Amino acid sequence: MIDKGKIKLLVERGCGDKMDSEQTLRDSVIGGGLLEAMGWSFDKGEWTPNVAISFGTTTHHMDYWVGQEGAKWVLEAKNPINRLDRDKDVKELLSYMKQKDSEYGFLYNGKELLAFKLGSDLPFYEWSCGTDIRIFNMFSNNRFPAQLEEFIRSQGDLARFQNYVKQNTDKIKNQIIDLVADNSHTPKDIVDQYFPFLISLFSNETELHSSQIQESLETYEIDSPDKEVTRGTVQRVSRRMRLGPHLKESKAREIVLQILKDYNGKPLRRLEIVNEARKLITLTKIDKEILQKSKRPRWEAAVRWAVTTLNKDGLIRSIGPNQWVVARR
Repeated sequence: MIDKGKIKLLVERGCGDKMDSEQTLRDSVIGGGLLEAMGWSFDKGEWTPNVAISFGTTTHHMDYWVGQEGAKWVLEAKNPINRLDRDKDVKELLSYMKQKDSEYGFLYNGKELLAFKLGSDLPFYEWSCGTDIRIFNMFSNNRFPAQLEEFIRSQGDLARFQNYVKQNTDKIKNQIIDLVADNSHTPKDIVDQYFPFLISLFSNETELHSSQIQESLETYEIDSPDKEVTRGTVQRVSRRMRLGPHLKESKAREIVLQILKDYNGKPLRRLEIVNEARKLITLTKIDKEILQKSKRPRWEAAVRWAVTTLNKDGLIRSIGPNQWVVARR
């Protein structure tokens, strides 16, 4: 039986500050309940730790051999203190997969995960703390390997779609402008100038909510969804969109969370978080622009807003007036 709630809890534990060694990760997360929550039973022989593998006269030990006969995968645990080594660690995992004739495997250190398919040294999926944990569900019993293979096929479809869009951007844009102009009885030049702003509203990876629309409107200095947007406003928006990339909300949240984790429980004030974040951000011209409403640079407004949303989502908490730490789970 797959326990999604427990999978989430244990994945979050792996992201915690107490993960200070590979053995801790193995004892308190992977072998401490994660594989069982994913539906793999140790008692039924569906996962085995420390599997000996011979390479000539040398014997190595693969961390975990998981699955049922005919559909097994390799899990290699690594020290949470270090980033996954995309050379040494990957070669080791792929050698185990080849030796065991395993189609799939992943490297996992609690903070990040790289999933591989035999025959390629490039991961087909990359995960890190704070992002969608569906990869753990796809490697779960009753879903492996069928759901995983379907996901990989969908990734291929997505890649083809992305390539097509990149190669035909102008054509697609013009078709959309024609469609909107015809159906709304609006001059094409007006629709063309609205186009960057409309696309920016739907550029988030997550579902678009009214709060995100309001934030986007403020970012582009449009005070309210109910306010009439003049042609001059749209022209300013279009110019800003052409300046290049800027700090997104998802990235700002990732930065704030990492800063608080690095301070190991020491509370930081919002201004201290902003100052630490500044050291980690490469600012673009649009990031440096001062927002009319907050009178702050766009990047700083994004970091301050990230503190608010992380607190609302329960990922950080206040332990005093404007003092923030990572929430303990």
